Amino acid sequence: MGSGFTGEIIQAHAEGGKEGEYLSARVDFVLLPDYALALLLEDLRELRRNVWDREKVLVAVDHFAPPSTVERANVVKRVLSFVKEEGISHCSLYGGICHQLLVEGPWVGPGMVVLGADSHTTTAGALGCLATGLGSTDILYTLITGRTWLRSPEAFRVNLKGKLPAYVMGKDIALELLRRGGESGFLYQALEFYDLEGINSISYSIMSMIPLLWGLRNEKFSKKRQKKIIKRKGISSIVLLFINNIIIPKTNNDCIII
Repeated sequence: MGSGFTGEIIQAHAEGGKEGEYLSARVDFVLLPDYALALLLEDLRELRRNVWDREKVLVAVDHFAPPSTVERANVVKRVLSFVKEEGISHCSLYGGICHQLLVEGPWVGPGMVVLGADSHTTTAGALGCLATGLGSTDILYTLITGRTWLRSPEAFRVNLKGKLPAYVMGKDIALELLRRGGESGFLYQALEFYDLEGINSISYSIMSMIPLLWGLRNEKFSKKRQKKIIKRKGISSIVLLFINNIIIPKTNNDCIII
C-alpha cells in the first residue's frame, strides 16, 4: 500500500533537506528515560548546546526505580540536576514506566512524530502517531536541533474485523502476526492497523509495543476511535480533519484477521 499513513506523517513534517531516500523531518516530542539521558549528558555539555524545546521532552526516571546501587543513585542525581538546569517542564520521578507514561499523558496525539531513546516508544503508535525508538546519537541530534532523518517505510495494512473470542486480546493478534511474518518479516515497514468495526476491547498499546522487532511502523484507527482519542487527550479538531481526509488505496497486502 505504498508508504501509507506513516508516509503522510513524514511528508507533513519534512523540512526540505534530503539525503538519498532520507528526509529531514521536524520532531514533535521526545521521550528520554533516565539511563539514556545519562549517556548524553557529557556530550551535551561538551557541545555547549541546550535542548531545542523544553516543552517537548519527557524525562522519566523509571529504569533505576529505585536505584539498586550507589552508582545508579548518582545517575539519577545527575539526570535530575540536568532537568532542573535546563528547565525541562515534564519529568516523572518513579511515576511509572516511560513508554506507558507517554501514552497516558497529554503530550502525544494523531499525526505527530514522536521519538524516544527506548525501543518500546512504539507503544505510542496506538495514538495514531509515528512513534519509534532511536539510538543515543540520533536522539542527541534531535535534542539539539528538533529534527531527525527518516525514510518513508513501506506500509503493511492490517484490517481488524469481526469479534474477539473469549480471552483473546490485542497481544494475541500481535503474536499471530509475528508468527506469520517472522521476527524480521516486517523489517523497516509500517504496520498500520485499521479497526473496521470498532473492536473496543483490543489493547492497541500492547499491539504497538509487542512487534517492536519488526521495524518502524505506525497505526491508524477508524474515525470513531480517532474522535475518542482526541476527546480524551484534548487535541485540536484540525488534527482529526487531517487524518480523516487521508485516502487509503486498495492493496493486495491486506491481512484480515479474526
